[in-house]
Amino acid sequence: MEKWEKRLAWFRRHTEELGALFFPTVRVAHPLALQSPLCPSCGKEGVKNPRVCPNCQQHGPWAFLWARAPYRAQGVVWEAIHRLSHRGESFWLPRLADWLEEGFRLFAAFFPWDALVPVPLHPVRRRELGFNPCLELARMLGMRQRIPVLNCLYTVRAGSSQKTLTAPERAMDHDCAFRVKRGFDLQAQSLLIITDVLVTGLTAQGCARALQQGGAERIAVLAVGRAE
Repeated sequence: MEKWEKRLAWFRRHTEELGALFFPTVRVAHPLALQSPLCPSCGKEGVKNPRVCPNCQQHGPWAFLWARAPYRAQGVVWEAIHRLSHRGESFWLPRLADWLEEGFRLFAAFFPWDALVPVPLHPVRRRELGFNPCLELARMLGMRQRIPVLNCLYTVRAGSSQKTLTAPERAMDHDCAFRVKRGFDLQAQSLLIITDVLVTGLTAQGCARALQQGGAERIAVLAVGRAE
């Protein structure tokens, strides 16, 4: 199944690149960049110290070194993420990959990464959408930066309704939701988790814990946008 998904993703990616060549995309508003200071741990805007960061105090400590996004998940960034991840409008992929690459150059280019790891999508949702947006973004960034992509995580369940859970229960729910697939050796590797949007960081935390348990040594998180 994964082999056919890779072939479909390759065909879709190259079709979109040809389409962009002959039919240039319409200009959209410029995204809103996050303004420093950013929390050194979770990347929350306007926070200098994780000890006083409300997000870190509520959801930390983190299994990743840092999480970053170059833009606020507002306006055109939020629209692009929503249309890609909820409506399956894959023509947003190149633009989102451009923004993700800007974030990579800002925050992650000076680290020697062994691989990019996309946040997995539950199989039911992946079948509905036809692809995993985070995997496609990781593949595009990996191709541009010449970094391997390890599609090594999977979800063991779709997750509970977050509105009915307390903060510790939400953290535990995410921690239990991700596993490393068999056959992947992550010992002592430096891995960059790729996702579309950061909110609390709990999804990235669940992925980071799974990678940590799999033997990864250095883990960080890069997203396109951050929601406040």
